[in-house]
Amino acid sequence: MRNLLVSLIIILLMNSNDALPIKKGGKKMNVQKTSLIIKSPVFKNEEYLPVKYSAFVEGINPPLNFENVPANTKSLTLLVEDLDAPGGILDHWLVFNIPPTTKEISEGSRPANSPSGENTVGNLS
Repeated sequence: MRNLLVSLIIILLMNSNDALPIKKGGKKMNVQKTSLIIKSPVFKNEEYLPVKYSAFVEGINPPLNFENVPANTKSLTLLVEDLDAPGGILDHWLVFNIPPTTKEISEGSRPANSPSGENTVGNLS
């Protein structure tokens, strides 16, 4: 079982006093600093993902908990990657438009009305 990186990309409203200015496509945007926390009750940071959640066993997502989502967040996108896969980085799971009020994603599920993206092997995750 390989180490997985769980990245949470935060799409934020602008106009925060605690924001970082960035440019994208020539357009100035502000991205809020945050101490967002993503945890799972089934594994700790820097631990291997339990084999139950691999494609070799049940192939379902582990439960995830979210804390400290910034107040101005409009939407969350979750990207789960395997950084040391034999053929290079492997995208396992991609979920868009997660409501910022989401506190948890249960085992084997995804938030309602949050579409999945295609993973590295071409499956909808």
